[in-house]
Amino acid sequence: MANRIKFATIILLFLIFACTKKDDQTGQQTKNDTAGNNMHQVVAEEVLHASNYTYIKVKEGAKSYWITVNHRETEIGEKLYFTGGLLMKDFKSKPLKRTFSEVLFLQKISNDPFELAAKSRPEPVAIKAPEVSTPVETIEGETSLA
Repeated sequence: MANRIKFATIILLFLIFACTKKDDQTGQQTKNDTAGNNMHQVVAEEVLHASNYTYIKVKEGAKSYWITVNHRETEIGEKLYFTGGLLMKDFKSKPLKRTFSEVLFLQKISNDPFELAAKSRPEPVAIKAPEVSTPVETIEGETSLA
């Protein structure tokens, strides 16, 4: 009986950890982890539009760098928030006829950090524990809870 409970517990723990999404699966992560969620707050310094993408030179603290997202209207001086991203080095943009030494490709960027944080959390996954049907043995003179 005790071995079956241990086995069921191990299986349950395995399922819980196997269903957990790791943040580092999106590529090389950026630095400056804030409050454990890797949220970046940046200010737009320069905006370039090219076909389906918008390239934005941003400033985060003392560091300036380029990010790119699907086409969006962005104004210089606008505060933006993002998490994660895929860093590309020596990226050649054919529409802009320009090579960026580094550009960070993003899936989502927002003007509202709370909106971004709510959408970046993974959906909870319901896990059903395996059913164990083991007959309960009673010992004469003992009280059983089953």
